[in-house]
Amino acid sequence: MTRRQHRKTTAVTQLPQTLSIDAASDSTIRLAGELDAATVPQLRAALAQTLTQRPARLILDLTDLDFCDSTGLALLVQTRNNLPDTSQLILHGATDWRVDPATQLLPFVQKLQEQGKIYELAVYARDDHALTLNRAEGDRKIVEWFRAHMRWASR
Repeated sequence: MTRRQHRKTTAVTQLPQTLSIDAASDSTIRLAGELDAATVPQLRAALAQTLTQRPARLILDLTDLDFCDSTGLALLVQTRNNLPDTSQLILHGATDWRVDPATQLLPFVQKLQEQGKIYELAVYARDDHALTLNRAEGDRKIVEWFRAHMRWASR
């Protein structure tokens, strides 16, 4: 038997799809089980159907999600990045040697502007990567940003 014939006669065993999707009418998608390469198409279809209705907001409830592999994570990140109101909070210590403002920070902010993304940028002049001198102010900004831009699903 040739290799080609062997491929034709070999049965492909499909793993059971272990993702449960409940798309509620309020643009909430509840996931339960496992989100992986086998189940990503299910979520992609549910997201497409929900987003064609142009909801004011989209809530993904991951409370009962037991596992998410890199393909699932990639879909979640792609979906978030494609939403028109994706917002970013950027806190930067100007003396941070890890992030160069001219070659990294400003081009990133320029890309956000070009894409029409909502963002807030705070640069702390004499601070480091961890915002050591302005930790309380940075924490306050983070809390304010979450209150203004995130929606929390509660059961």
